[in-house]
Amino acid sequence: GGGDAAASGTPSLSSAPPPSPPSMIDTSGYVSEASQLLTGFRSEFLSRFVPAPSPTVPSVASALCERLACRVLLFFVRHASLVRPLGPRGSLQLAKDLSELQMVVSQALAPLEQLPGPYKVLKAFRALLFQDSSSLQGSPAVRDLPPSITLHHLFSRLPPTFKAPHERLGLSASQYSLWLDEHSPSEALACVSAALEGADADAAVAGDA
Repeated sequence: GGGDAAASGTPSLSSAPPPSPPSMIDTSGYVSEASQLLTGFRSEFLSRFVPAPSPTVPSVASALCERLACRVLLFFVRHASLVRPLGPRGSLQLAKDLSELQMVVSQALAPLEQLPGPYKVLKAFRALLFQDSSSLQGSPAVRDLPPSITLHHLFSRLPPTFKAPHERLGLSASQYSLWLDEHSPSEALACVSAALEGADADAAVAGDA
């Protein structure tokens, strides 16, 4: 259903509707449900630990909460980078969802200041959403993001005739995400490189047609 769209597929955020101010955009259904699940997880399960997991008291439970928080944030950013097409309203929607997810993860799992790596990635990706392609060289956002995240996102700025890496592999976004879990960063970059080379070849064929 809509609640697991971020984990099982990539939502379509087209550029058809005009952009709205951030305050007028509601949190996506899948992020709202994820927020409810994380809040319920804390109240139903984490509250049973004595003492309850706390950022100020090192424990196995606290360490596991930090690992889960890292996974949730990085997994969401990965899937957000695969969204295409992505217009101005889509970028605002993702920024709204990132803010909501940031808040609930901090409250239910671990303070974001204890997750410097994932928190930096989240902030950098939010900034990337609103940067023009012409200003990306030397951008702090690009510097703070894993290269694969930046490159995947850039496919959202290409015409739909250019196939994204997962499309060239014949995989859905969710299948490709699992593929990324099972392959190294260098293998992921090789896959992106192959997609870019394929896009160049497709463009050359189209130009000769």
